[in-house]
Amino acid sequence: MGQEALEAAIRHWRGEPPRPRSHESRLVCKCFAVTEEQIVKAIRENGLTSVEEVTNYTKAGGGCGDCHEDIAGILEAVLNRGTSPLRGGIADLRPPSPKGSRLSNIQRMQKVMTILEDVIRPRLLQDGGDIELVDIDGKVVTVALLGLCASCPSSRLTVEGFVQQTLRDAIEPDLIVKEATP
Repeated sequence: MGQEALEAAIRHWRGEPPRPRSHESRLVCKCFAVTEEQIVKAIRENGLTSVEEVTNYTKAGGGCGDCHEDIAGILEAVLNRGTSPLRGGIADLRPPSPKGSRLSNIQRMQKVMTILEDVIRPRLLQDGGDIELVDIDGKVVTVALLGLCASCPSSRLTVEGFVQQTLRDAIEPDLIVKEATP
C-alpha cells in the first residue's frame, strides 16, 4: 500500500495523471483491504511462494485469516498455471519471461529456503533426520544433514537424489547441492 502511495505521489509531482485502472480488482482480504491485483504484483515482484510470505509483504491474511484459501489459490495460479482460478480475477497473471531469464541471487535464496523448510525438511524429519542450509553461492547450495541422516550410509543419495532433485524441480534445473564437510 505504501508503494502505491509513493508511485501516486511521484506521478502527481511529475504532473502526470493518476494511473488508470483497466479493471477493478476483487477484494481478497477485507481486514486490510488488499486486492487480488496487489497480491499478484507482490508475488511476481518478490518471488513469493507461500501464504505466510504474501502476508508479510501485503498484510493480506494477517487479520481474521478467512482469505488464506483465496491467497493460496492465487499463489497456485501465479506459480503453476499463470491464470487466476478466481472469478473476476486477472486473466493472465504470469508476466512474459524472456528466454534464458534468470533469478536474482536473493530470489534464488528465498526460494531455496522456502523449499527446504516447507518440502524437504518435513520429509527428513519423518525419518528422524533433519537438514540445515549452510551456504548458497550462486547456483551451488551447501547443506548439512543432521540427526539420523548425518550418519546414514545413504546420505549422498539423499543429498543428490532427493534434496538436489527437489530443488531443481522447484527452482532451477541447474542447481547443484553439496553436503558440507565436517
